[in-house]
Amino acid sequence: MLTAPERLQVPGTERGVGVVCRRCVYTTHSTVMGTMVAPGLSVLCAVLLLMLADALGRGVTASGGGGESTLHRTLLSPDIGRHGGPGGCSHRDPESDSAWDLEECDSAFFTFREMDCEPRGSPACESIISRNTEKILSQAKSLAEQKRLPFVTENDDTNEELAIGYVLIGSGLYDEAIKHFSSMLQEDADLVSAIYGRGIAYGKKGLQDIKNAELALFELSRVISMEPNHPEVYEQRAEILSPLGRINEALSDLTRAILLQPSARLYRHRGTLFFISEDYVAAHEDFQRSLELNQNQPIAVLYKGLTFFHRGLLKEAIETFKEALKQKSNFIEAYKSLGQAYRELGNFEAATENFQKALMLNQNHVQTLQLRGIMLYHHGSLQEALTNFKRCLQLEPYNEVCQYMKGLSHVSMGHFYEGIKAQTKVMLNDPMPGQKASQEYLNVKYLREYSRYLHSHLDTPVTEYNIDADLPGNFKDHWAKNLPFLIEDYEEQPGLQPHIKQL
Repeated sequence: MLTAPERLQVPGTERGVGVVCRRCVYTTHSTVMGTMVAPGLSVLCAVLLLMLADALGRGVTASGGGGESTLHRTLLSPDIGRHGGPGGCSHRDPESDSAWDLEECDSAFFTFREMDCEPRGSPACESIISRNTEKILSQAKSLAEQKRLPFVTENDDTNEELAIGYVLIGSGLYDEAIKHFSSMLQEDADLVSAIYGRGIAYGKKGLQDIKNAELALFELSRVISMEPNHPEVYEQRAEILSPLGRINEALSDLTRAILLQPSARLYRHRGTLFFISEDYVAAHEDFQRSLELNQNQPIAVLYKGLTFFHRGLLKEAIETFKEALKQKSNFIEAYKSLGQAYRELGNFEAATENFQKALMLNQNHVQTLQLRGIMLYHHGSLQEALTNFKRCLQLEPYNEVCQYMKGLSHVSMGHFYEGIKAQTKVMLNDPMPGQKASQEYLNVKYLREYSRYLHSHLDTPVTEYNIDADLPGNFKDHWAKNLPFLIEDYEEQPGLQPHIKQL
């Protein structure tokens, strides 16, 4: 089945830490990047130096650029950075309909450089840390002056302090941002923007750690209880709930955000969650609404096409994928999806052409290699199919589909040893607790038993064995229904026999 585009993640330090940089001293006025700052900010500079020194001492690096520092809307949007690595304007989502992304990429945040010095105490390192601190403060001052912060306050100094925390988030220094916001909350426990920023930092730190997820949700829920009419907070919370599998709660949050302030982005995000939930009709409606608000969204057009595809409306899907390519001529996912739709229609030549176009844009595109391999297998081109599956596994060794199809291809060619070896690797990939088993995982034990059966009868005349009689009926029934391999009193087929030669 065609899949959606790959997706389509405390108490702080005390405020008066006794660390002084050469350009930030405890005097009435200090100069940072040629700008006069108040005494309170000179203390902040000292705190930042400690944070940066600690980060550099741990070997922390951060990508520069504002592509991941979207403040007043969701910082965990699945569209941010989907097509590239973490952070940096070079990785900004080209489909984003947010002017903020474009503006931030014009004024990129600071970047750490590789250093040939000891991080602690070295004059060379102190100089680098000072320059990075200056950039943080300069960027924070600019954000604060333009009031481009969530939940901006009436106090300019407080806004500048808040901006520092958000700049730290945008620079990938999540622990330092958490400490910074925590220190502010020690003075004002109800400072909404600091609570919000700390929640974002916990989420950005990594949702694979359930503690981070719980803390992020706790902080965002606090913000909602204090300021219930801000759609960006509901959207942010939805972006944390959805990777945790709490789709219904995420949908509820996005619906609330849409009621407060509808936007093309919100409809697209909710449509994506409906798509993941396999509610293709509701997903189609949301993608259509999104496109009515903003027509120039290739990713929304693609997903709209996929809702047609999964409902069997192949001609409509093909026309929609072509529309996506009109908006974005180098859209790999659209070429891949178009190839799959043509394959489902039985148009081998058109499918091959579009898969090839996708691979010309990216020869290492795993999903295209996987789908082209499956097409070639069903077309009878087993060796070509096997080449695609092997390349897929070189790029993504734990790809279950490619591993399963590699085993199936080998068995179909009479290479039983290689086939069963590949099948066994799929069997060992047990799903995580609460995770739904893949179709390949459910089918692979049946396939391995069937492969063993065929191998054990290679030297037996065809007239002397009958697979329908030799394999029990419930074996075939369970396999056809994709049921787990739980068959009472089943006797496994013999393993590969060395005296039986392969084809």
